[in-house]
Amino acid sequence: MIPYINIAPAEIEKTPHYKIHKLVLNHFRELVPKQKKYYLSSFSLKKGSNIYGLIFGSGHPLGIEKFIDTCWKIDPERGEANYDIDEENISQSQFNLFTNELSRPNRLMSFEHALESKILSQEITSDKDIYLFRILYGFKEAHVKKVINKLIASNKLEGCKLNLTSKICRADAQLTFLKLI
Repeated sequence: MIPYINIAPAEIEKTPHYKIHKLVLNHFRELVPKQKKYYLSSFSLKKGSNIYGLIFGSGHPLGIEKFIDTCWKIDPERGEANYDIDEENISQSQFNLFTNELSRPNRLMSFEHALESKILSQEITSDKDIYLFRILYGFKEAHVKKVINKLIASNKLEGCKLNLTSKICRADAQLTFLKLI
């Protein structure tokens, strides 16, 4: 075991170097008691041949939202590192050969698919659920709006005004519930 971090050496050995920060982040998330409202996110910094992992925590959703927004300013492709952490070699002007759309990182496509699936299966039923899902996975409001607009345009979700900011976590916040069509 690594001192202070109770992750099995075998788990560390089988994890690619560019995914170690996610392994450690998930370990720390498991240490937070379920009843505790505490939010964690990470960012990786590469300087020379060294990679440094930063794990940020906040007891308030606005704190983690600000951190996530800052991460996306530094890394507009993935929001998680100052280098191509997933080694996807995506250029911002690169088009997909089959769809003729701009190529998007796998992380973004996975998030969009997961959010859409959870909405359609009604695991996510309100704007607060959407907000908490997005900050858990480290995405911006704009990423969520794209999925919501797609669902509305494809007549799967009724149009509605959603609060996708930290204000939805206030005790007096008015929740908006999603209505599938």
